[in-house]
Amino acid sequence: MYELVPGSGVYIHQDNYRTVMTKERDGQPDGKAMARYLMSCFWKQSDLVGASIAEPPRPHHRSLDKGIINAIL
Repeated sequence: MYELVPGSGVYIHQDNYRTVMTKERDGQPDGKAMARYLMSCFWKQSDLVGASIAEPPRPHHRSLDKGIINAIL
């Protein structure tokens, strides 16, 4: 297991870490693709529909785990 940010308590499997580090665009790391992939490691697509990373969440939106979101971003 690999801790995304030291001290965050948010871990991913080493295979997922290797995969996320391959996300590039025009030979440069692609942060947007990395974030999307990491979110898919923690949530199903159906969980993300109607969810928000904003705090507080907008009306009719669910809030995602702030600890995981902070580690990803």
